[in-house]
Amino acid sequence: MSFIYSVIIVVVLQRFEYVATDDFVCKILLSVTATCSIIKTFFFLRIFKGISYLVTMIFQVFTDLMPFMLFYFILIIFFSLYFGILGLGNY
Repeated sequence: MSFIYSVIIVVVLQRFEYVATDDFVCKILLSVTATCSIIKTFFFLRIFKGISYLVTMIFQVFTDLMPFMLFYFILIIFFSLYFGILGLGNY
């Protein structure tokens, strides 16, 4: 349902020129819309027997990667804090 709502919001915002197409809000909404459409397309591709295994495997890989990505994100934040404290890259 969020896919339909995000498409409607983008169309209304651009039609009545509340935001330009290069605004940050519009880019975020379009990113959400594209992500939802990819997920929905993968959901519908599970109908075909030959592709069903691949789609299930892709979803399982993303599910299994979440703890690693959380750890990686925390590590990136800590290293950026260290570099900020040391003043590396500050000109």
